[in-house]
Amino acid sequence: MLSRYQLLACVGEALFCALLLDAVDVPSRNTAQNFSGAFLIFFAAGAVYNVLVYPRISPLRHLPTPGQKSLRRLFKEPTPWLFEQWMKEIPNSGLIRYFGIFNQERLLLTTSEGVRDVLVTNPYHYHKQRAQKIHLEPVLGKGLVFVEDDTHKFHRKQMSPAFSSKCIRDCQPLFWKKTKEIIGIFLQQIEHQSIEIAHDKGWQASRDIEALGEQGETNMATESPGKVNDQVSGIVEVHDPVSRAALDIIGLAGCSFDFDSLNKEEDQNRMVRDYRKAFGVSTSNRIRCLMAHLFPAWIVDLMPIQRNRDIATVTQLVRRLATNIISTKRQCQSHQRQRCDFLDKTMQSGGFSDAILVEQVRTLLAAGHDTTSSTLASAAAMLSRPKYQHIQEKLRAEIRENLQSMSSSELASSTELENLPYLSAVTNEILRLFPPFSWYFRRSVVNTIICGHRVPKGTDIILCPWGMHRSKEHWGPNAEVFNPDRWLKDPSGRGGAKDACSFFTFAAGPRVCIAEKFARNEISTLVAGIFGQFRVEHVQGEVESPLSHQLTLTRIGGVRVRMTLLEGW
Repeated sequence: MLSRYQLLACVGEALFCALLLDAVDVPSRNTAQNFSGAFLIFFAAGAVYNVLVYPRISPLRHLPTPGQKSLRRLFKEPTPWLFEQWMKEIPNSGLIRYFGIFNQERLLLTTSEGVRDVLVTNPYHYHKQRAQKIHLEPVLGKGLVFVEDDTHKFHRKQMSPAFSSKCIRDCQPLFWKKTKEIIGIFLQQIEHQSIEIAHDKGWQASRDIEALGEQGETNMATESPGKVNDQVSGIVEVHDPVSRAALDIIGLAGCSFDFDSLNKEEDQNRMVRDYRKAFGVSTSNRIRCLMAHLFPAWIVDLMPIQRNRDIATVTQLVRRLATNIISTKRQCQSHQRQRCDFLDKTMQSGGFSDAILVEQVRTLLAAGHDTTSSTLASAAAMLSRPKYQHIQEKLRAEIRENLQSMSSSELASSTELENLPYLSAVTNEILRLFPPFSWYFRRSVVNTIICGHRVPKGTDIILCPWGMHRSKEHWGPNAEVFNPDRWLKDPSGRGGAKDACSFFTFAAGPRVCIAEKFARNEISTLVAGIFGQFRVEHVQGEVESPLSHQLTLTRIGGVRVRMTLLEGW
């Protein structure tokens, strides 16, 4: 099909032809008819060129290309799982060429050398791809994630003090506080089930007694409500409470605002509800993504679809909130505040206007909570599987042997958590196999070289952590196996990977995620608290929720597991 620039060229050429035909007074036709006819002709010619001609004359035509016969590929990007399949099955030297939405040419990186070229060696030869930017920027904000070149360097420098090791260590009590609240939510869910089970069993028992009473058979053995072998146990949904806790955490750590979403009912959780719609999988979301490849952002934003209404709602809400927070902080002296949050540190640098600070807050809130909930949902899904119960038991043993119980008044510091090798190994393995951003675009803005191949300006590059993290070439013969021990056996700390660029869940180089250490500490704390307190098991008879990728890796329908409270900690 046509790129945005080709589409604009069609419009210009059609308008010129329409005016020309109108000037020479073509009989029985007006300007609108002339324009429509000319536009259709140019559009069809451009589509034929893109679909049938360009693939045969492209300067990248020598690269291996998968067979893509289905016409559905014209309207849908491949999934991370298909990228993984191509990496395994198509012989290549670091690059695979394929055609995405509207037959636009793409390059898929398949080696750590290519990742190094794009993210480390020449990171500013590439920008965020335009369509992905249109798709994500309204939700994530125009903060650090989406700025480029010297502007990115400046923003990064201004924000780095906020994400120093000391600032992140100061967040540890907050991580534990919210972990305790999540455990309380899980126990409430279990207790609620216990009440329902007790009611149902009491009603059934009364009927049985009436039926058997005449025969004196009233001595019936019944299982304790909500208990398994005298232990508190029940089925809980993991993703929603963790998502709410992560929003509370980033709200407090980022700008000292307490959403308190863990303690609010569903109808009171407006922020959670609006973010869920904005991040959700829907038909209108797919339509917006498709249109972003054709039209400029202002046209995409004007389309009367539900996705745009959801984005407008959450954008207005967060911008108003961020503006009020920044205004309050401007009026309040630093010594009057109890703690110095990320926004305080960033404001102290003095380099940002209030408008830019609002965008940084939007980025913090959106990116800082959905990625955490995605990772914890994957951890619960994997460790609950019967074949991985031994990993969960080993993890729990390390946690209980080295950390104070959740009832203790003094909980573990971030340093104590970092010194638990198996906890770090489990966290790394979850992040390896289930990266929240399982693939993402870059676009070359200059002629450049990747893996020894010349890549022209304007080429779309795909980085796919999902596929590369499962590559046997980079991770050995058991690359697809969930095996935390790999991180303990490698003294380099790479988990046995080929090199440092084989693992890029948080990207790499100058554009590596600025909040990586914050995210790791937050995830480790939640994992330690939940798996230290509960035995987590797969729910018998239920199928594990399927994976989907829109903004982040998502488990459709959430993650339901059986949690059993364990005594002795």
